[in-house]
Amino acid sequence: MNVKNIIVSSLVILISLSLVFLIRDRLTGYQVMSTRVVITVPQANICNMTFVEGWNLVSFPCINNDITIDELILNHSFDYTTFRSYDAFDASDPWKSYNPDLPNWTVQDITSLSRREGYWVKVDSDQQVEFNGTLGTPTIISLASGWNMFGYPSTTIRASNNTFNQVVPNFHYVYLYNASDPTDKWKLYKLNSSFPGIVTLNYTVPNYGYWIYMTSSGSILIT
Repeated sequence: MNVKNIIVSSLVILISLSLVFLIRDRLTGYQVMSTRVVITVPQANICNMTFVEGWNLVSFPCINNDITIDELILNHSFDYTTFRSYDAFDASDPWKSYNPDLPNWTVQDITSLSRREGYWVKVDSDQQVEFNGTLGTPTIISLASGWNMFGYPSTTIRASNNTFNQVVPNFHYVYLYNASDPTDKWKLYKLNSSFPGIVTLNYTVPNYGYWIYMTSSGSILIT
């Protein structure tokens, strides 16, 4: 069996490396910084997505490398009006948007889509769309202190506590917005029972975007 066949026959290849660097600090001496490196392998995947008239909070686990919106909807009938994202690392201008109906001189902040990001997408009618693509797994998502809107680049439904145990105790709340739920669109998961609110987000589900409130910066690994 040659190298090509070995790669093709492998379902998932995960190599996690710990790299330790010693950084000389003039005042405190040596500091240790640990960095996690993950090698991802793309697999064929289909985003079978339901959009409800109005705003939908979604993510695209069928994106491996960053692509433009036009590339995503190529050969698909998808009638949208606006994309919005939130970059927690851009404190001066976190909200980004893309609206193809605006004049040419308008600044379009969203130049590409990423599997790591969550997106508010506004549509004028209910739609069911299948986007064909690939998914790179696993994925590390960086999270800033405060509110973050992020994607769920996975095809696996997981218990919420399994997904967010990685960031305990550095978060307080996680929200999912289910536009198709007529009575309770916002689903909540929280760090502990002493915080206000009733837990209704029991599972993390593909194709949705999520909000998380972090008390300090960190990262989460999605497989």
